[in-house]
Amino acid sequence: DGKLLKSSTIFIRNDEGIYVDRIIDAHSPIVIFRGQTTLDATIPQLMAFLFDPRTQVEWNDTAYESQIIEKISETEVFFYSAMRVPWPFRDRDFLLKLETDINPRARSLTVRGVETVHPRALPHPQRVRLPVSRVAWQLAALGKKTRVIVTFQLDPGGILPLWIMNKVTRGMPYKALRNIRRVISQQKYDPAYERRFSKFA
Repeated sequence: DGKLLKSSTIFIRNDEGIYVDRIIDAHSPIVIFRGQTTLDATIPQLMAFLFDPRTQVEWNDTAYESQIIEKISETEVFFYSAMRVPWPFRDRDFLLKLETDINPRARSLTVRGVETVHPRALPHPQRVRLPVSRVAWQLAALGKKTRVIVTFQLDPGGILPLWIMNKVTRGMPYKALRNIRRVISQQKYDPAYERRFSKFA
């Protein structure tokens, strides 16, 4: 109808230099949760950490299976992950198409993931595919550090109440940024990803 969508932000927490809020869209029950902080890591290091499926369990407390289904280009992949949800509900999974927008002049980039389909990642019989699964990572170089803003928006699907998924998603930005800060120095990622984005070092 051409009308602007109205949204509002509500503060959640500010601990250990990690600021978290939620963005509420008046036209959608699915809340967007956002986290912001500065990390002692370069953009190449963070991109290597985020793009390597083996590191998912290092920063995402709910994930236990992740893989790249198909690599389209250096900055575009199909990414699958499975996540735990509270008993007695079935686990959820999601398939994202991750695309990266790079701004060399500003020494920044944004990785956006939106739910999609792929013939190599059909619905799992023991899991429910999230009908809405969206994530965005905004990275801006600050010398040897990086300013990071991450947002999560998930719709559980099935019979899992939306409020439960909103509750799960609520803690994801803080936990993700806290976990990345804790383990990024251990370099548990494929160095090829770091070399790929070395121009941002």
